Order: sequence, then structure tokens, then C-alpha cells
Amino acid sequence: GLSPQTPLFVFVGKIWEIADGNQKIDLIIRGVCRNPEYHLALIGPLSDLAKEQIEKLVEEEGSQARVHLVPPIPSEAIIHYIADADAGIYFMWPDTRNIDLTIPNKLFEFSLAGLPLVVTDLTSTRWFCTIAGNAVFVKSQQVEEVAQACREVIDRQQELRPNQEKLAQIRREYSWEAQGARLVEFYKSLLKRAGNRGLQ
Repeated sequence: GLSPQTPLFVFVGKIWEIADGNQKIDLIIRGVCRNPEYHLALIGPLSDLAKEQIEKLVEEEGSQARVHLVPPIPSEAIIHYIADADAGIYFMWPDTRNIDLTIPNKLFEFSLAGLPLVVTDLTSTRWFCTIAGNAVFVKSQQVEEVAQACREVIDRQQELRPNQEKLAQIRREYSWEAQGARLVEFYKSLLKRAGNRGLQ
């Protein structure tokens, strides 16, 4: 129900609570809504605790009308569903080396939907988003830095949206279908090697 001129950010994923852990949903809400005209849709399952926390936070921030809680969307429909948004936002603040090197599935969904992104500056996300050419990176958990990154991604959204050639490359290299085929070939090669060594 928003006008085409209203900047809309989307977050996709499970939310069990909003402050602890790696996602920092409270920071996302505050950062997006620090810009008075921006809206945020949080798409996915919510725990009762998270719903209560979000409702309390948006009331404190005066942003009730600009934060939208959207029920989970079937996984096969997500990319099409979010493609009308102006930008995606996804944080994964590292507390281990494993998190720093993880590439969340959401980055692929956002990118295949053609969205520019605001993301945490991790080793893995910088590698992938540099290939896609579609992200503004956040280095600290300061609300104003997040708000500024949101403004930048909206100001540069045409530049940051992957073009058709780039989208085709991402689909070719990183879609589930492409990765699935690679995994099948990889496991076949392992089984063949095991068989050659008499290890059945």
C-alpha cells in the first residue's frame, strides 16, 4: 500500500529476539527509521518475544506506521515477492571466524531479486557483494552509520541494482540449481575415488 516514491527496505529471515545475537534487528529498525520517510518490512517468522520487542521499540521510536511485519513467504516465491522493494538490509555481526566467512542465503535472494543492499562488512559478504556490485557496507553498530548507509543505498539504487548481465551471471554461478549440480558432481567424484580405492 505504499506509493512508488516511498523508500522501502526489506529484511527476510527468522527473528527470535531483536538485540542479542548476530542480526541486531533493533539496529536495523533504528537505522532505517532514522530517515523519516523510509519504511521497513520484516518478512518471516517471529517469536512472541520478538513481536513484543519490536512493537515496544517502534512505539518508543514513533515509527509504528513505517515498520511492517509480514508473515513468512514460501521460499520459492521470496525473490519475486521482494523484487518491488527499493533495497534489502541484512546484518550478521561476527562473534566467530565462522560467521565472518559465512555467506547467508539471504544475500543470494536479495541479489537475485535485483536489490541494492545494506550489509555488514564481513570477509564473505564483501567478497560476494563486490562480485554483484550491489552493496553499501556497514562497519560499526552506530545507528547514524546505518542510517547514512540507508540514505546512500537509496541515492545510488540505480547504480547498485545488478543489471541483467550481472543477474544472469549470479544465477549461473550461485543459484540453488547451479550449486546443486556442482554438489552432485562433487559427491560423484568422491564416490568414484572411494570406489577406486576399494572403499565402498
